[in-house]
Amino acid sequence: MRALFVTGDLMFSSHIVAQAKARGIAIELALSPAALREKFAAAPAAVVVLDLNTAAIDPAELAAWLRSQPQPPGAILAYAPHVHADRLAEARAAGCDQVLTRGQFHERGVDAIAAAFDRQA
Repeated sequence: MRALFVTGDLMFSSHIVAQAKARGIAIELALSPAALREKFAAAPAAVVVLDLNTAAIDPAELAAWLRSQPQPPGAILAYAPHVHADRLAEARAAGCDQVLTRGQFHERGVDAIAAAFDRQA
C-alpha cells in the first residue's frame, strides 16, 4: 500500500507517516504540487493526500490532473485548518473523496487513509 502526501509541514507529516508505517502503509511525501506530479507520474499511488495549507495547491486542478492519469488514485483526501472553510469547500467542490479539518486529520487521518485502501481492495 502506497500513498502520496503533498505537504510542506514536515513536523505534522512526520507524525502521520510514523502512524501509517506502524500500520503497514507507506506514505511518500511530496513538498509541492510539482513534486506530486513528478512522483505520481513515475509511480502512481492508490491514495493521495492534499494538505490544503501548502502553497500553490489548487485542489480542483490537482484532482482533475490526478483523475486524468492512466492509473488514477482510488481516493483523494484533503484537509485544512477549520478556519479555512473556503479551502475545505474548494476541495469538496473539486470532488475530493474525503475532506477533513486539520484536527480531524490529526486524529483519524491514518484511519481515513487505511479505509481508502480497504475500499479499493
